[in-house]
Amino acid sequence: MKTLQDRWREYRDAVYPNGVPAQQNLECHQAFMAGALSFNQATDEVAAIAEKSEDQAMAALAKLKNEVWEINAHRAHVAKARN
Repeated sequence: MKTLQDRWREYRDAVYPNGVPAQQNLECHQAFMAGALSFNQATDEVAAIAEKSEDQAMAALAKLKNEVWEINAHRAHVAKARN
């Protein structure tokens, strides 16, 4: 299984294929890890819901997943419009 650091490096290298200045790398890394923490907290909430209702937990997980896909689809659309 890939670690968060592995995933960070993949993201960084895909977004900044020619490298990134050290300060920007630090700030982007912090934002990436903050996002990972936030998502971890959300999945902990889903796990707590699952203790009461598997159906509600699945709905909550689907809602999170859809939100992530919608945000990224919008960002991809905006990025394509700039090019």
